[in-house]
Amino acid sequence: MPEACTLIATAVPNPENMADMQAYMQTANPLFEALGGGAATRSKVSEVVCGDGTAIVLVMEFPDKEKLSAMFASAEYQALVPVRNRGFKSINIWITGPM
Repeated sequence: MPEACTLIATAVPNPENMADMQAYMQTANPLFEALGGGAATRSKVSEVVCGDGTAIVLVMEFPDKEKLSAMFASAEYQALVPVRNRGFKSINIWITGPM
């Protein structure tokens, strides 16, 4: 049986390259949806209590951790990496599971 997981991403957009940020999100979102990703929770950070000042947080549930991992390794996603790297000053992407 596939192992469910949660995708968590935190990011700081690059204000000098918002077009690439938008292009990344518009292309990556269908990849996530194709894997059965549940309704995404997207939030803008309103206050930093402790940490680096991340501006955007994404949390999304997936039914199959292996398929999500494979998507990140795929040629289709890897082609997005330069766009992602230009569109964000920093980005963290984690695949998490139960403790």
